[in-house]
Parts: sequence; C-alpha cells; structure tokens
Amino acid sequence: MSNVQKIGLFGGSFDPIHLGHVEIAQMTIKEIPLDILVVMPAGKAPHKNGAFFSDELRLKMTQAAMADLNDDRIVVSDWEMKQAQVNGKTSFTVDTMRYLQKKYPGAELYLILGTDMFNTLSTWKDPEIIAANMKLVLVNRRGEKLYKPRRKKDIRIYTPDIVISAEPLAVSSTEIRRRLSAGESVDGLVPESALQVLKNASFDVNLTK
Repeated sequence: MSNVQKIGLFGGSFDPIHLGHVEIAQMTIKEIPLDILVVMPAGKAPHKNGAFFSDELRLKMTQAAMADLNDDRIVVSDWEMKQAQVNGKTSFTVDTMRYLQKKYPGAELYLILGTDMFNTLSTWKDPEIIAANMKLVLVNRRGEKLYKPRRKKDIRIYTPDIVISAEPLAVSSTEIRRRLSAGESVDGLVPESALQVLKNASFDVNLTK
C-alpha cells in the first residue's frame, strides 16, 4: 500500500457556497479517495470582477457548510484570501498548487473541477504546469458537454485523470444571489448552516419557503 498522501484542492468563489459544492466535496473525497480535501475560497479571482459577499462571510459560510459533513479530512483554507488581502495578489491556481507542494511535500495533488471550470483551463495561468503537477479530477454532470481541444498542446490540459459522474443539480451561485437580493427563499439550495451565518451577520435572509 502506498504511503503517499493524496491531497485534493477544491477552489472557487463560493459566493455563496451551495449544496452542489457540498455534494462535490463529498463525492471526491470518497471516490478518489483523498487523505485531505483542501477547500479554498478564492481571494481575488482572475475571471471575476468581484465577490457579492465579503471574504469574511464567504469563509464563514464555507466553514459552516463543510463542518456539517463532520469529516476531519476536509480542511477549509483562507490562504488565497490572505494573499489578496496582504499583497493584493490575484488568486492563480498555479500559485496555490506551489503552496500545497510546500505544505504537503511528496504528496499527490488532485485538482477538483466542475465542467464549467474544466472547459476554461487553457485560459488559466500556466495550465501546462498545473496539468503536469496535479491530477485533474472532473466532476461531470449528465448532459454537460466537454470542450474538445483543437490544438495538440491542449490535449494534455483537457484530458482528465479521473472523471466522476454526477446527476444534474439545478443550483447556481448566480441564481442564489438573485434570490437573496430579491428576498426570495433559497431553501434546498444553500446549507442551512451557511444561511444562518448570513442571518447572524444581519443579512436579510428568507429562511422559510
């Protein structure tokens, strides 16, 4: 049996975290299986103009949602947020990868990706380095189409090492933000513990259907 640690990285804006994110965390830690899953809310994301919720609230909601799973293998990290807060640095996955390589020397690193993010890999910073140093784990929901690379050098980037199939879950952070802004219910979309974080922060949340 190999003693090499398997460390997964599951990043995202988590703005806010929703039940689809929770499901991905549960599936990947079980299916691979992982020794540690690092859930990393983005600091200053390169593909987004800015978060709806503050760093503090996104972190607290993510921590609350992951604590519900009661799994010591799941670690929520604020490393990317601190990089943005202290240095004003954009959150690039390749930098987070290098941080994890130092934190877990000799470990196998796994990058957890939904289809939407997987399909944009060639636009990331140093995607070839990421693909060469991390195993790409694609969580593909039924009906979602994968990008087909046209350039030879993109084939490695767009070849997942592991594919985990999942049933479609009709939930998105964009729709959740719209509902919250309109005072509509988000029951069944966001973990109750995460919604409670918002309520405790005096954010106007409709917790009933």
